Amino acid sequence: MATLALRMAERQGQGVDQRHIEAALATHDATIQRRVAADTLGGIERGALPEADRSLSISAARCSDEQRRAVEHITGGEQIAAAVAFAGAGKSTMLAAARKAWERQGLRPMARGALLQGGRGSGGIVGYRIPHAGVLGLWLERWPRSARAVARAGA
Repeated sequence: MATLALRMAERQGQGVDQRHIEAALATHDATIQRRVAADTLGGIERGALPEADRSLSISAARCSDEQRRAVEHITGGEQIAAAVAFAGAGKSTMLAAARKAWERQGLRPMARGALLQGGRGSGGIVGYRIPHAGVLGLWLERWPRSARAVARAGA
């Protein structure tokens, strides 16, 4: 296991090309804009929302700058990355865009154990039928200690 940890620490080049990230974010922005357009149509029909306000809402609908930075972080060249935020902050939205970027790069996010889980945390992982998924939180908690132990051992 120590050998694998060291090999993982040395590997780079797993990052996603910027054009794939931008294309994935553009696709995601378009999806968000379509949802806003559909959600605000009723307000126009009832006369409760001026068309100009609806148009502004649609054009402003997109992933936030923070989500964009998080997608770039998650899809970077490191072997493991994390995004931590409050509930409702858009982690699932960010992870969906990151998944699209990985797929555009020709990568399969689940193929090497990458876990894309938003919303329910580790309690919802079991539904993905990933072996031993319930221990993911424990593994992530122990990872820094394990890495230090490997470094001290000089392996």
